[in-house]
Amino acid sequence: MVNDDKMTSGTDHTEGVHIPYRRLNRLLLMASSKELTLGQKTLAVTIVTSIVIISSIIGLYSGMNVIFPHFFYLPIIMVAYWFPHRGVAFSIGLGILYVSEFILFGLILETIPQSEWVPVVSRSMVFVVVGIVLTMLRWEGFTLNRIIGDQDKFVFLLDRDLGYFYFSPSAYELLRKADIKNSFEHGIRSIISEDDRNKFDEAEEKALSGQEIRQQLTINDVEAGRRIYTICFKPLLKEDEVYGYEALAEDETEIMDYKACLEKAVSEKTALLAELHHRVRNNLASIIGLLNMQIRETEDPDVRRSLMESESRILAVSSVHTLMYEGDDLINIDFEDHTGRLLDDILESSPQKDRLTVNIEGNGLKITHWSITDISMIIGELFTNSLKHAFKDRDGEVTVKLEKDGCECILTLADNGIGLPPDFNIDSNGRLGLKITRRVVEVKLSGHLSWSSEGGTEWTIRFPCGDGEFKVCSDLQ
Repeated sequence: MVNDDKMTSGTDHTEGVHIPYRRLNRLLLMASSKELTLGQKTLAVTIVTSIVIISSIIGLYSGMNVIFPHFFYLPIIMVAYWFPHRGVAFSIGLGILYVSEFILFGLILETIPQSEWVPVVSRSMVFVVVGIVLTMLRWEGFTLNRIIGDQDKFVFLLDRDLGYFYFSPSAYELLRKADIKNSFEHGIRSIISEDDRNKFDEAEEKALSGQEIRQQLTINDVEAGRRIYTICFKPLLKEDEVYGYEALAEDETEIMDYKACLEKAVSEKTALLAELHHRVRNNLASIIGLLNMQIRETEDPDVRRSLMESESRILAVSSVHTLMYEGDDLINIDFEDHTGRLLDDILESSPQKDRLTVNIEGNGLKITHWSITDISMIIGELFTNSLKHAFKDRDGEVTVKLEKDGCECILTLADNGIGLPPDFNIDSNGRLGLKITRRVVEVKLSGHLSWSSEGGTEWTIRFPCGDGEFKVCSDLQ
């Protein structure tokens, strides 16, 4: 709640001439809130209207028609302000009643001279015009109150010198249910959770210093319990000086509860997916172990080579599940990180591992989860092919690079080995691994595989980057 020092701290920089106007505005806004119930407002209008009519009848009977007609504006103002949907009809009815009084006293009792008829009709028309104008002016605010009141949000206003001076109907309803007797003195702070009152005070201080701020706070609703509101504080300025703030509070309890449920569901599904990758990885590791046992027991070099190639392919798939199990992002996989792990695993069982330099350039690109297995198989096959045939027991270098060219991705794997035969052709010279590679490129990635043999071997795979659900790679950071 705003303390006394805060309430008066704006006096030094606010011109005194504005204070009466702001006090009047505060009174009008207070009158528009639900400080009075519907029955109390109806009773007040009835009493005031009755007093005005009785007074006017007494005045007309006594021949006095100077002061009392002006009293008719009071009930018109009250109805137009409290019941704008009745304001026009009430002012017309009151004007007709006023003319009827003169008919009674002018024609029947003859206490009013005929010269008064023109002013009488004029005044009755003015009553109607005033009622229409006030109703039109008030209807906008009344409609706004209804719109705000029908939603899970409310508005309240604070003047640095005058304190809280307006609560929308929904805000006042919260205060009423909490049995806050003097809501304009205690304000919204009285229904803020005790744990969040310091945050409310800090937000209020910042708003009065000229900052626009949003703060999430817990409000105690007597009927609905603890509710989570996001309150936006906006400073009110007069000649570049802050004299108060307006605040819009929106109930986000359902949104926060739904968000918590979504986060829990995502967390559970992520854990299940990670466990799935973990089990697949373990199963593949078991298969690799069985292949290793078979390799050790096989003496035929062709069979050993075939088994080792199969092991390399399974290892490429296994590395994908390993990375997904250990990584934080199961959708977009960093190309450099994943390719580095994959090639390290392949090199681990190769006699070339201490004589080979591997360079990986990912250019910050990431591979989506649905295409990472295909790309891993391609890289694994081409890298294994270089290890077997490119260097012939000498030092070498292999570079793997992924880049984007517009909507096309370019994957390159190059070595500085002995190169390919001049008449090399995958269909006639290529082994099973290269044939598998080309099929994966063309069928799975809708791409094209090409090669060159100048100063070594360079394999180039071009494929569309894709879009939306079918995106293959992206530059997400």
